[in-house]
Amino acid sequence: NEISQDAIAAFEQIEAWGICIDQTVLAQFSQYIELEIDKVAKLLVPYGYNHKEPEKSTFNPSSNKQVAELVYTKLGLPVKKKTEKGTPAVDKEALKELSDKHPVCAALSEWVHVNKMKSTYIDSIVYNIKEDSRIHPDIDITGARTGRTSVHRPAMQTIPRPETVIGKYARDLFTVASGYTLVESDY
Repeated sequence: NEISQDAIAAFEQIEAWGICIDQTVLAQFSQYIELEIDKVAKLLVPYGYNHKEPEKSTFNPSSNKQVAELVYTKLGLPVKKKTEKGTPAVDKEALKELSDKHPVCAALSEWVHVNKMKSTYIDSIVYNIKEDSRIHPDIDITGARTGRTSVHRPAMQTIPRPETVIGKYARDLFTVASGYTLVESDY
């Protein structure tokens, strides 16, 4: 109980102090993600997607219904996985599993991935940066279903591993002033 009380006090301090965001890394990361989105969008042009003018598109790769229609109806690919509601799955994993059947599935899987990274690590951080160039996340000591600590605004416990380009950028966003150390831990 004493450890929990100390942890709560420490987390409250972290929330109040905030975590510095390196604006240069944020700009570079944003540019990298936009280039990745553009690269994937070009692969979707033959299927009716117009990334530069989405209103002119006949296909929206962010619409699960339209993706399912393309993959399972138009292309006739086999349904390997279904959602809880019984509809054919079009999540990243389902599309990746079908990528050997048709190249558009790999492109759609990558589309889901890079847009998730943009919304989670670019848009969410930009939205939550305060005037002090810091984010002040909400830390919930028992917020996860497993009873572990969770962090919201942004969801920092889901940052990808640094072995990937996106993971490296995402981790490099968080910085500290000279003389301080940034610590990653699991409670």
